[in-house]
Amino acid sequence: MTRTDPEYQNPTFTVPTVDISPYRTDPTSTSAPEVVEAVRTACTTFGFMQIVGHGIPRSLQDDVLRGAAVFIATARREGKAGQKNAWVTRERI
Repeated sequence: MTRTDPEYQNPTFTVPTVDISPYRTDPTSTSAPEVVEAVRTACTTFGFMQIVGHGIPRSLQDDVLRGAAVFIATARREGKAGQKNAWVTRERI
């Protein structure tokens, strides 16, 4: 796709949402393979997804997001322009 393509100029993109509650309830149910396939499709087609029905309390989700924000802010604050930051890397550890 190039910058002149209509799709590039006016992109429409929706993050896939997968409800995993049927799998959590009974991994041997007849609907479990559908959940697995939905996750597979989202991963191979989009590379990511939003998962619902996971049972993780909202308070824990909020805590994780706050922790991630602190981590990123610290990494940025301690980093130096043009230098690798010890906190943020794409290299294998």
